[in-house]
Amino acid sequence: MPAYIARRNLTVGTCRLCALELGACLLSFGAASCQTSGSDVVGPGSNGPPPTIQTENTRAGTADWIAPPAEWAATTDLALYASPYAASPGDTLTVRISSTVPGALKITAYRMGWYGGAGARLVWSGHVAGAPVQPACGERVPGPSECPWSPTLTIPVGSDWPSGVYVIRAENAVGKFAYYPLVVRSGVSQP
Repeated sequence: MPAYIARRNLTVGTCRLCALELGACLLSFGAASCQTSGSDVVGPGSNGPPPTIQTENTRAGTADWIAPPAEWAATTDLALYASPYAASPGDTLTVRISSTVPGALKITAYRMGWYGGAGARLVWSGHVAGAPVQPACGERVPGPSECPWSPTLTIPVGSDWPSGVYVIRAENAVGKFAYYPLVVRSGVSQP
């Protein structure tokens, strides 16, 4: 597996990579196999200014972000996506979830990175009472697509969330997981 993925040329800080492919790589092979370059940093969720990369690198991470493949839900049982799939600080992510399992869902967002080998840092957590079975999305095509799903919840992207790759994780009532990768762009406008 290459240590750097560059197919769709999506800008992340000073890196150019495909967020969806990087997310899949991180989920499949772990952070050590899917490294990026650049100055990706994420803040603590207090909506203050972004920390320096030196401060971000000292933060504690968690390995709780990744579930063993046996705990992944089938996409027909639990699926999610967020829009926009590339957000900026101050944006609100609209998360849409489809679930065949009744009951509450735990939703978490993680910033991907080294974090002492843990692979991620928790940046947001919440619960929803449940999610309906949403309509079919249609044919699978390469690249991002939107399904005609109703919004399930929103996640505010704090002003202290600088550019980086993130994963939103949903856990259903029977302990199965689904993931959705996204990019948080720098707060600086790009021409």
